[in-house]
Amino acid sequence: VSGNALHFDGVDDYVRVNDSNALDVNQYLRVEAYVKRISSGVGVMLQKTNTANDHFAYSFEWGYNNRLYLVINPNDDPGSLAWWEFTNLAITDNNYHNIVGVFNGSASDIYLYIDGVEQNTTRVGIATNHIASTSGHLLIGTGRANAQHYFGGIIDEVNVSGF
Repeated sequence: VSGNALHFDGVDDYVRVNDSNALDVNQYLRVEAYVKRISSGVGVMLQKTNTANDHFAYSFEWGYNNRLYLVINPNDDPGSLAWWEFTNLAITDNNYHNIVGVFNGSASDIYLYIDGVEQNTTRVGIATNHIASTSGHLLIGTGRANAQHYFGGIIDEVNVSGF
């Protein structure tokens, strides 16, 4: 912990938040955090997992090519196709950024914001109008039970809500 923010080394640090009905949003989702990256590469900032089958409902990631990703899974099935939305703008600096991802429960409504500015995005996968419900934990700083893609940096003021 650095002040009130969480500092992740990108190797093995993460926070596990026990499952809660408040985290099982199925149609509307808003995720937000203040983030400062200190290492490059793929890093999952937060992910709602399913402990039974190494799958997830939603994931907010710093993905390939330094782009921000919001991933929505409509089915609690590891073989199902996810809906990936990612920014066309690569963020390569080590500054703090306010990042927000919004899913409005419509097959065409995912929005990503960096520092209050809506980003142009690219969509990959199957569009959906709902999010899978899982019984797993919310992980901050990594994703999935097998702990792939640890985040290297500082995460502060995490907010996950259905609206």
